[in-house]
Amino acid sequence: MKKEVIRIFLVLLTWELLLNGCEQKLHLDLNAQSPVLVVNSILMADNDSVRVRVTWTKNVYEQGDFPVEANASVKLYKNNRFVGACQYQKEGWYVIVHHVEATEVYRIEVDIPGRPLVWGETRVPAPLLNASIECDSLQERIINRWTDREEEKNYYWLSSTHSSLNGVPDTLHMELVSYLQTNSTLPDAFNRSFDFDEEIPAEYDYYLRVEDSGLSGKEIELSYKGRRSGYYHWRPDTGCYKSTRFILSLDENYDRYLKSSIVNDDYLSAMDSEPLFYAPLWTYSNIHGGTGLVASYSKYEDLFIQVFTKREE
Repeated sequence: MKKEVIRIFLVLLTWELLLNGCEQKLHLDLNAQSPVLVVNSILMADNDSVRVRVTWTKNVYEQGDFPVEANASVKLYKNNRFVGACQYQKEGWYVIVHHVEATEVYRIEVDIPGRPLVWGETRVPAPLLNASIECDSLQERIINRWTDREEEKNYYWLSSTHSSLNGVPDTLHMELVSYLQTNSTLPDAFNRSFDFDEEIPAEYDYYLRVEDSGLSGKEIELSYKGRRSGYYHWRPDTGCYKSTRFILSLDENYDRYLKSSIVNDDYLSAMDSEPLFYAPLWTYSNIHGGTGLVASYSKYEDLFIQVFTKREE
């Protein structure tokens, strides 16, 4: 009898909490949140400089750009040895002239008087091994070949860019190809638009991601077709058309960040669909004492430029 009374009491208590919970108002003081330092730097193997941007987070209600920090001490280390201090340029950018070496570990430290040290670290991936990119114009395929390195974990991202639409006759405005179609089973399915069909290959948004699990030391071949969004009617009489096809080898930090940001963006774009209740996804950061990203990559690319001349009347 006593157990039955306790059971009934717990049921009534649960209903009381649920009903009262529906009537309670939540008061969120977003202005009480202290700004957090944001440090972003992407290192590319064989580049001759390192760029670091230092800003602050802002309140969700604030308009305009993120506040920049112009009075920080930004230092670069390679394999725990001091390389030098980055010099402030403008708009939160700090720059140091340094040749970025593959397979080395770089650390960026940002120090502001009166605040804890903020830092991030990355190991630059080795150059792609035996890489080549061919274009099969008859089948409109881009054929990518390379050999995976056994000595390190690799995260490969493949895509291509082209001169932007709307009749821009130059090579300064570049866009990623919107959809990549392939029959290969190697790409990660996280950004797959639709699955394999008997006649239509699988389609992916913007990138093909290949993790080297099970591919260690093997030769890899992956071909795809690029499909732009909308229609393409650009027929310039003068100017240039430029396209690049590339294979990126990302460090673990860049891979996690890029994948999480793409998944998050796709998720938030579908907020109007059911279920109505959702939780924003987490975007990866490897910054200690702040937020942002210090990451690196190696790149192999094939460049194509076509020059158009004015037709003679």
